[in-house]
Amino acid sequence: MKKYPRLILVFTAILVFMCRQSTTGTQPMGYTGGSGVSCKAFNEYGSMFTVTASGYTCPLTCQDGSIVEFDVPNDFPFNISYSKEDLQSKYCAAGIVSTPTATLEPAPTSTETPISAAPVPPVAAPLLTGKVTTCDLESRYINFRLVEGAPVVSGDEVVLTMNGTPLKCSVPPSNKSVLSCLLPAGVQFPVQVSIAIGDSVANQFSYNGEECFYVEPTNTGVPTSLPAVTPTPT
Repeated sequence: MKKYPRLILVFTAILVFMCRQSTTGTQPMGYTGGSGVSCKAFNEYGSMFTVTASGYTCPLTCQDGSIVEFDVPNDFPFNISYSKEDLQSKYCAAGIVSTPTATLEPAPTSTETPISAAPVPPVAAPLLTGKVTTCDLESRYINFRLVEGAPVVSGDEVVLTMNGTPLKCSVPPSNKSVLSCLLPAGVQFPVQVSIAIGDSVANQFSYNGEECFYVEPTNTGVPTSLPAVTPTPT
């Protein structure tokens, strides 16, 4: 009979215990002017291990070089860009996650080693403005506007992906203000666009295909390479 109070305390602790667990989902958060970070999905568990909350945790590099994290909900609008300076002024002063919750951590042991923060991919200066000047689904090409004064790069240096699929891209000699890429067959919008120069991320954004059009095919067939002449952007 004397053991019952202890059992009641243990059972109560299990009911009120809260913990957080990361999941495999990610979402890119773009910054105004280009670049951005990758936000990782999480679930929070309450009594009897039921999910009480979920969302995404995003890393943020502060002006002093330190890295903090903040949470956003599942319905957060990732399809628009955000001011990095505004995020720094909101979260860097606190230096903690915006919605802190209890976290389940293993008990330290004599052999335990510190776990360092996950490395943040290096960020390069933006290469694209995020605007599409031309998109032809029949000829399977799309033109992205380059930022003014963008560095001269070759196709070997730049890797542009749509939903993780690398595209063949080049700067046409007739129009050096755009980056022209061959679209993958059967592409469906919206898509996540990412461009990197070497190991550094230059742009990450979502594109809904608004400028893309399709003309009924003729007997001339479908081109298998980028068009020789790129339409002049408007």
